[in-house]
Amino acid sequence: MEIRLKGWQAVVVLLAIVAFLGFRFATARATVGTEGAEVLRQWVAAEYQRYHLDRTDLSDEERARVLLATDSVRFRTVSGRGSPDDMVVRVEIEPSSAHPPDTPYVRYYRMEYSTVTGWHHRGNVTALAYHLAFF
Repeated sequence: MEIRLKGWQAVVVLLAIVAFLGFRFATARATVGTEGAEVLRQWVAAEYQRYHLDRTDLSDEERARVLLATDSVRFRTVSGRGSPDDMVVRVEIEPSSAHPPDTPYVRYYRMEYSTVTGWHHRGNVTALAYHLAFF
């Protein structure tokens, strides 16, 4: 079966495809919202806490001060791409005294959303995964 489109029919089909791709691209640049950002903030704070708990160069007072500082982890920006059931999120972390050395301030995570259980962190990903997550 061969389909040939000519004239206005071809233009209509082409416009429909462009409109669909434009819509999907616009929705792929979704925001995670406050609930998803809080899940990521808790995840990052837990990473910071694990790092500082494993350190042997801190006194108990210094360790307590740094561990308390991990609760104040904040994000400058949070943006997501993809659909809610498979979203890649880019976060830019604000510098703080709890930030481990050699840890990048811009991080990428894969998340999913369930209407029953909410947002879930599925793992760290690369910047490439974020930029390729259109749909």
